[in-house]
Amino acid sequence: MSDGNHEKTLGNSSLNFPHHPSIEPSTEPSPTAMLDTAISHCQHKPGIRIIYQRPEQQPASLNFDGGDRDWVQELRWVRDEGAQVKDCVSVESSDPLYILYTSGTTGVPK
Repeated sequence: MSDGNHEKTLGNSSLNFPHHPSIEPSTEPSPTAMLDTAISHCQHKPGIRIIYQRPEQQPASLNFDGGDRDWVQELRWVRDEGAQVKDCVSVESSDPLYILYTSGTTGVPK
């Protein structure tokens, strides 16, 4: 699904909504507001939203009572429970892995 500016990816009861740091906070709605809009178009609403907040970005306001979860806190909890979790690896937007991931979401190369 696309609104001309953002791509929403649906699959297995998940909504992946990449928010790129190049989006200016002064000209764009907050990432959580964009996510709210994307979810409003979904027939099946997620009970939990796990939000990764980039350290260099302004923190999003999370509604923990409404089902929002912080990615870092969730990973900490999982690790505390004894699970082995691999750390995320940053990639550049020109990295083939990133391009493969983003191209696969719509089926059309970008």
